[in-house]
Amino acid sequence: MADIHLKRGNTRPSVAATLRDSQGPLDLTGATVQFVMTDCAGNEILKAPATVIGAEIGRVQYDWQAGDTDATGSFRAEFDVTFSDGSNLTVPNDRDIEVLIMSDLG
Repeated sequence: MADIHLKRGNTRPSVAATLRDSQGPLDLTGATVQFVMTDCAGNEILKAPATVIGAEIGRVQYDWQAGDTDATGSFRAEFDVTFSDGSNLTVPNDRDIEVLIMSDLG
């Protein structure tokens, strides 16, 4: 079952998450975060900056933009974090975020 369900063309709700590793929530102070989405074949569909909304507690949000949800189908997503020291981490790193974009009736 998908983690995120949308209808084609929707831009709400935003994708909000608390990014964690095995130690707990990540400290994102000074980090940049990208939201990345691919189709099931692994083709990159979307790569865009996410907003850090709570650096000390690992909270991020991606606000869908016009065109992001125009294609229907099943997609996989993740957050790519680049820390201020240049190191990076993909979250989640034990699975993908599953996104389902369904046709609308209109």
